[in-house]
Amino acid sequence: MNPQTAQKKTKIAIIGICLCFLSGSLGYVQYMRTQSENDSVQYLDNAAAQLQNTMIKQIDGDFQTLEALAIVLGETGINDAERMIAILETINNQNQFVRMGYADLSGNADLVDIRSNHHLKKQVGREPFFQQTVREGRSLSNPQLDEKQEWMGSYGMLIKNNDGEPTGVLIAENLMDVYSSILDAPLLNGEGYSLLVDETGAVLMRPHHEPQARKQTLAELGQFTDKTRDTLRNWLTEGHAGSLRYRSFTGQPAIAQLVPLGVNRWYLFCAVPTAALHKNYDKTSLGMTLVITLAAMIFLLLMEWQNRSMQANQKALETLAYQDPLTQEGNFASFQKDVPALLKSGCTVWYCDIKKFKYFNDLFGYEQGDALLRDFSAVVKASLEKDELFCRVSGDNFAGLLQTLDPQRLAAWFNQLLVQLDQQLNEHSALVHLELCMGFFPVCEDDLTLSVNEMVNRANIAHRSVKDQPGNQFAFFTPQLRAQTLRESELEAQAKKALARGEFELYVQGKVNIQQDCRIVGGECLARWIHPEKGLIPPDQFIPLFEHNGMITQLDRLMFEKACAWLHAYLKEGRPPINLAVNVSRLDLFQDDFLDWYTAVKQRYAIPDGLLELEFTESVMLKDDQIFLHVVEELRRRGFICSLDDFGSGYSSLNILKNLPIQVLKLDILFFRQSVDIGRERIIIRNILTMAHELQMKTIAEGVETAEQVEFLKAAGCDIVQGYVYFKPMPLASFDQVLREELDHPQNCQTREAAVGSRR
Repeated sequence: MNPQTAQKKTKIAIIGICLCFLSGSLGYVQYMRTQSENDSVQYLDNAAAQLQNTMIKQIDGDFQTLEALAIVLGETGINDAERMIAILETINNQNQFVRMGYADLSGNADLVDIRSNHHLKKQVGREPFFQQTVREGRSLSNPQLDEKQEWMGSYGMLIKNNDGEPTGVLIAENLMDVYSSILDAPLLNGEGYSLLVDETGAVLMRPHHEPQARKQTLAELGQFTDKTRDTLRNWLTEGHAGSLRYRSFTGQPAIAQLVPLGVNRWYLFCAVPTAALHKNYDKTSLGMTLVITLAAMIFLLLMEWQNRSMQANQKALETLAYQDPLTQEGNFASFQKDVPALLKSGCTVWYCDIKKFKYFNDLFGYEQGDALLRDFSAVVKASLEKDELFCRVSGDNFAGLLQTLDPQRLAAWFNQLLVQLDQQLNEHSALVHLELCMGFFPVCEDDLTLSVNEMVNRANIAHRSVKDQPGNQFAFFTPQLRAQTLRESELEAQAKKALARGEFELYVQGKVNIQQDCRIVGGECLARWIHPEKGLIPPDQFIPLFEHNGMITQLDRLMFEKACAWLHAYLKEGRPPINLAVNVSRLDLFQDDFLDWYTAVKQRYAIPDGLLELEFTESVMLKDDQIFLHVVEELRRRGFICSLDDFGSGYSSLNILKNLPIQVLKLDILFFRQSVDIGRERIIIRNILTMAHELQMKTIAEGVETAEQVEFLKAAGCDIVQGYVYFKPMPLASFDQVLREELDHPQNCQTREAAVGSRR
């Protein structure tokens, strides 16, 4: 088919579409007309419901007034009509009723008129409202014309004495104007009207603007079909509500809503001419039709213009869809589209990011950060060979494809990127040293069924495995690494529920003063996850996850509060003071409420100063030593002991000791055991202990496992030992029992010292 024929058919199709659109739009106009009518009917239903509520509230309000008065009159025990009338005459001056009076159970009534202030006697024993009052306790008569040709309604409320026996009837009469006023509420901008009718269909009340004297039934209001008339009769008899359609005597269709009031089988009859429902919409339907027709014509013209510009825009759209706006290279969508044609067994998918990039942005600004990403993109592009691709995934994250599985070539390529990146950053290298973290996923024959996204995710798993390690790092994906990631994800998903279910328990590892007869002087509080199915989960499996997802703060504070609760109960028994050390994470330390929260818990449990020790690792302090200096000083002022944990495992420990007022220094003996020269190791430890004592610090050696280590540490002047040589971490209840036994049997200290000495 030649292009002209195709274009002709396209135009015919467009015209056909326009005609369909026009006919559909006109159909929609008709549909909206019907919908507008339905909405108006719904409005009528709502308006009728509002009138119903207003009418019922008015009636209930009058009854509530009379009921309260009847209770008061009944409790007075007054049966004398003259005294009752005297009371009612006083009360009637303070309410809205026109007449009010008292009738005995025979129907002899005495009424007082508030307008003329004269008394009226009448017999109401045969009045339906009186008889209904005696039977049911209260009633309201149908509107009646009084001697002044005013519509009045009579209320009856049974009066009972304190024994619950009827003694008379409280009668009140009132003008029914208030109900006419309610019926005056306009329906559909005054096009409709409302009536009050009874179960026979007789009209009891009209709005003020309607003549009131002439009785009339609903059947006289218009032309009802036999079916509609029967339906209306049944509804009135059975107390149903509903909508019905009829014609007025002029032949105009109308819609009415019948709503029961629940009083004397009265109903509201709200009616609106059907023409009024369409009145506003008919004015706009013609204009809408013209607008739709004009829109169809304009659409044809726009389609012609669009057809000409579509080809020009197509290329621009493809650029937007598949080009990264920052680097002007392919984006991740382009990468996913192009990689399948280049995939084969023996290639490698990689994923990387620039470490400390956020810091670079903060230091030099986003413009310099964007320039760095463009430079890095150029470096990567220049390093690639034929059939190799890369893209920027997001931020400083990049992914790519290399046509090799050779680990040596991959390592050389990674190092080449590092050299070129350093050259790009020559002018900033004195202020910031950026590093790369990369993960490789070698694609084998069995992996070709994976999607590109799955391959990139696996490279990202390898990347994340070394992301937190210092320096430039790269790693290869392995099934074990993926299994570990899945396990960590599963644990992370269960962690929040585990905290809520109380699966984390407080364990304590005792601390022994080796300079004072191996006496227990405290303990370090440790968190243990007791999983209902997996049992005890080691801390090295969940602590890194908690530090990553931010839940470490909740865990820190949970353990601290458990420790305070136990220590409070311990001291309350009058047992000797003991030191408890609790670990504090970096994330918790930099919370806005850190100082106030820990202080508030300490005060709530009335823990004396000097018994609670907060342990901080060196990594906590490296972020901002000035902030940490302020925190330590404030903690000491509030009665906490601050200790430096894992001393010797970092790179700037001596600098920390010089600048921060730490009270306790903890040496990790396990770290020193990695040395090859025990003699040199002991020289370092001995001098650290000497230096700590000169700085007025108490010293603790943790990770001590042998009697030889204890003997050396005691001779070197170490104060306290913590490790398996004396105690393993134990549940809080077990630690409490150990303390009780030592208190009851002080000789346990000598036994403990002798037991360790015998193992040398």
